[in-house]
Amino acid sequence: MTPPCAAAIAENRVDALVREDLHQHIRARHAGARELLLIKLQILPKHVEAVGALLRRVGGKVLSANPSSYIVELTSTETEIGEFIANVGAFGEIVEVVRSGVLGIARANPRLHVVK
Repeated sequence: MTPPCAAAIAENRVDALVREDLHQHIRARHAGARELLLIKLQILPKHVEAVGALLRRVGGKVLSANPSSYIVELTSTETEIGEFIANVGAFGEIVEVVRSGVLGIARANPRLHVVK
């Protein structure tokens, strides 16, 4: 296996720094920042109602209600998603977690536009 070249490593680090700078900018300046969570749980049937109640409180929805593969979608703030993950873990095993990362849009002008 060929080791990655220094240029590729440097490019990945720059990309990561740019993404983090963008995320900080979105969190700081745009109240329209949201994150999408998809989480797959394995829960006992007796916990389905409790997980559903927790989900209703945070505005999420069930995509698959099978207790052995209970899949949930939640769009919220980064903090609320972290809290939801911590709370829902009490009801069963977290099998898989997919998070979009922070997305945002400015509420006021100027709008982003394509520069040619």
